[in-house]
Amino acid sequence: MSLRLIGLCSGSSVPLVSRAAGTSQLWWEDTEQQGGTFLGSESTAGIVGPSANFRGPNPDFHGFSDDPHVDLWNMRLAFFTGISLCIVLGSVFVRYLPDRGLREWARREAEKKIREREALGLPLIDIDYYDPSKLVLPTDEK
Repeated sequence: MSLRLIGLCSGSSVPLVSRAAGTSQLWWEDTEQQGGTFLGSESTAGIVGPSANFRGPNPDFHGFSDDPHVDLWNMRLAFFTGISLCIVLGSVFVRYLPDRGLREWARREAEKKIREREALGLPLIDIDYYDPSKLVLPTDEK
């Protein structure tokens, strides 16, 4: 089964393993030909044929419950929760998180300053960050 999941085995042939008390045998079931090939055994007692049902009464077993109806609805609920709630609502939550690092706020403030400086006729970037006439500098005597 795991070989089929990772692609090392074709989808038409599925190995079936059955262990009885004190014996082990492997029966290779080919679903296209409806036949089987017995590959080997320590003992011939308890050979499992190709018609053995390893999944129980539910052929569409998803692993949630033995009851087919409950199993189907639990599978649907698990996938709905996993996809709809976690992925969709999770991405909506991440999208509407607050501005991290105040990047959007800084951009809005910069655009506001640019509009103010253009309205006053000043250059967008001034060589002096502070107005030099307002700075109080120490005298050279000290």
